[in-house]
Amino acid sequence: LCLAAIVLVFVLKLHRNVLYRLTIYQVFTAMLFGGALVAFTTESMKSFDSFAIGLFGVGSYIGWVKVMAALCLTVHLFALVVCHKNLKRFELVYIVASLIVSVPFGVVSAVLFKRSRSNATANTTMYEVILSPFLVILIFCSLSSIFVGVTLCCRVWRKKEHSLLYDGQLHRKALCE
Repeated sequence: LCLAAIVLVFVLKLHRNVLYRLTIYQVFTAMLFGGALVAFTTESMKSFDSFAIGLFGVGSYIGWVKVMAALCLTVHLFALVVCHKNLKRFELVYIVASLIVSVPFGVVSAVLFKRSRSNATANTTMYEVILSPFLVILIFCSLSSIFVGVTLCCRVWRKKEHSLLYDGQLHRKALCE
């Protein structure tokens, strides 16, 4: 499904727009995350060894790249809709930041996952280290998305209200003549 969405974006030539390219990155990382999750699940069922831990680290890294890509997309939409700034020149910065910032989370996830298999304290630490930044980003993206949606609705409402007023004035003018 992800591959079909990516192909469709290129067939319809939507990849020329920055927002669609950012969305393509989201879909691509979702596809990679799904593949890593399937690989980890099948490998960890066979045996729990360093390869399974590595797959968990890679899956965590890809998951964090997806979270960071969502953050970048949200920041871009917020800047475009609310602040009227087109940040398309920062597309490469979005990509590089998503790839680099996610590295520590992938490594820490793998290390804490290995430790969590041996004691319960590391399991709690894992959730604190991994989920705390994730929840902050999730709350920020959710609030920003709501603000962008409200801003767009208000613009549509004002435009509709303005066009009705304008049409009403034209209609009264036509009746007076």
